[in-house]
Amino acid sequence: MIAVPRGHTDVLADQEDMRMDAFDASYAGLYPAARTCYHALGLHPGPDASLKTIAAALDTSLLIAERHVKCLIQARLVAEAPAGRYRMTDQVHQHARVQAGTAPDAHRLIARISEWYLAGTRAADAAAAPFREQYPAVFVHLSAEHEVRFPDQGRALAWLEAERENLLALADAWAAADPHLVWLLIDSMWALFMFRRRHDDRAHTDALALDCAQRTKNPTWIAHAWRRLAWSWYGIGNLDGAADAFGNAVTAAAGIDDENTQVVATATAQEGLAAVAQAQGDHVHALELLAAQRGLHLTRGDDRREGLSALRHAVALTNADQPAQALPVLHDACTLYSRTGGTDPYNAARISLECARALARLGRHDAARTALEAASQEMNDLGRSRDPTLAQHYLADLARARGDLLRARIRLEAAAPLYTDLGNHEEHAAHAALAALDHAAD
Repeated sequence: MIAVPRGHTDVLADQEDMRMDAFDASYAGLYPAARTCYHALGLHPGPDASLKTIAAALDTSLLIAERHVKCLIQARLVAEAPAGRYRMTDQVHQHARVQAGTAPDAHRLIARISEWYLAGTRAADAAAAPFREQYPAVFVHLSAEHEVRFPDQGRALAWLEAERENLLALADAWAAADPHLVWLLIDSMWALFMFRRRHDDRAHTDALALDCAQRTKNPTWIAHAWRRLAWSWYGIGNLDGAADAFGNAVTAAAGIDDENTQVVATATAQEGLAAVAQAQGDHVHALELLAAQRGLHLTRGDDRREGLSALRHAVALTNADQPAQALPVLHDACTLYSRTGGTDPYNAARISLECARALARLGRHDAARTALEAASQEMNDLGRSRDPTLAQHYLADLARARGDLLRARIRLEAAAPLYTDLGNHEEHAAHAALAALDHAAD
């Protein structure tokens, strides 16, 4: 260890004291409302804040909030960041947080900030994935005028991306103190991970969500949290971990009092176990699990969930070399989805994708190619990164079935690194297919 000279340490301490004295002087020169703005930014958990965030925290208009922020900028306590955002240095943020700690309005500021992010995340979730059922939330401190709205999926996802670091910081900061709010926040971030992947963030937040759900002792949330964590592990190829987590979800579902909710929670966990079985090559067990779930959701009038159950069943049939049996099941899935009003275009495109795969297995190559290209375009338009890659993989399988090994190689060589970048376990299947092409060429 290198010893720091005592004199050098004293100089650093003196410099720190001088900085704090300068911050104290700047703070003393602020008018009361600007001080409150300073407190809000000190209590803000993330690296930067938008003007809308600040206005919501202060429960004021954008115009007045901007006036306060400009005062802080002139006092050199806040700096303007790109995209109309504002940030503090670490030292200023620490000073602002200390000052806010003794302020009588600190609790209200924290509550408004937290509720604004929760409201925004729920609005983004509703716009990006309108088929999802949201858990009830109560907003006590946030004024209606500060609620966030998004006209379409693209803007909702852009907001989630822009606020991602702030959402993660808020979840980390408040998980222990307010697990109820943080659970709702993470649940509403689902669309971000669905469409943008971000496996590291997802793994972290899913583990945090489980901890929050267990703190609330809500069995419905606990079962849901285990399923989330299981799918996260499944996505990166941790199949044993995923199987354990899905099993824990089944166990947790048994503690749900509402029978209808319990049936759905158990069925969705069993479908996850079937996905793991397929990935492990146990197609017989997967089909047994999935066949048992068919029809459960029709009793609830839930066409989307029943359609999704049919889709998963059809995928298992195709994987088990039963494409002829898969096609009528996919037709059922398509019929069910046609009654959902277009709220889940992603899985509707997946039905087309799996129809094409079944057709290809039956040797109907022209029909399969047309369906695959259409489904690939739909998925590109949706902006979800994994599934256009999967479509390229299926197109490679089709080219190989037609004897066009060169085109198959081109498709697979394009898909394999994309799987790697996404962190998806399908990369192993793509590399195995490439190795099989090399063997065939030899």
